[in-house]
Amino acid sequence: MSKSLFDYLRRNYLFQELSAAELEPLAAVSSLKRYSPGEHLFCFEDEAEYTYLLVSGQVAVYRWTPEGEEKIFHTLRQGQLVAEAAMFMCHGRYPMYARADEVTEAYAIPRNALQRICLAKPEVAVKLLETLGLRLFSLVNRVDQLSTSSAGRRLVAWMADRCKQQLLPVALPINRQQLAVQLGIAPETLSRLLNKYRAAGLISGQRGQFLVEDLNGLLSLEDLPP
Repeated sequence: MSKSLFDYLRRNYLFQELSAAELEPLAAVSSLKRYSPGEHLFCFEDEAEYTYLLVSGQVAVYRWTPEGEEKIFHTLRQGQLVAEAAMFMCHGRYPMYARADEVTEAYAIPRNALQRICLAKPEVAVKLLETLGLRLFSLVNRVDQLSTSSAGRRLVAWMADRCKQQLLPVALPINRQQLAVQLGIAPETLSRLLNKYRAAGLISGQRGQFLVEDLNGLLSLEDLPP
């Protein structure tokens, strides 16, 4: 096993407690792949052959709405797994698209290899279930938030989620159209909110990327808990 692959596997939440000997069968069948910006790791309803452990870059996991708009569900970076849940779906198909948003490298881990690890090491399967449970809980909260919160609260909550455990200012890349769809906010409302926060000195930056300068100020402005 290459030292690089071993290090990346050991940093991931699923494999961090496994020994090199236990990881060897997984590493032996995994391969490093490189993707250009805009290139897909997989598409909706492709056969789910691999989960991907990101080494570098950024991957957007998304679907198309009936209106033909792109709706992003997750943005994943180094050390995270892409489509690990799809490895255990009975229909054996990817339920989303996964696209590289920048030059991206990832180890492709075969479905059957991950399943064998889970069967051989129950603690890996339990960690996977815990993570998927947390993700489901997050999605339930998000549905509740989208159905009951104001546009400003939804936007600030989205910012707060991306600023977790980071020192301010935090740079957030943003595609306004995609974010408006994701949060269920009219594009003109989103622009108005961003302008309001910028005028108050709570964020800075222009189109494409902005900096969160004062997260507590944003939370206070939208009457959200710190």
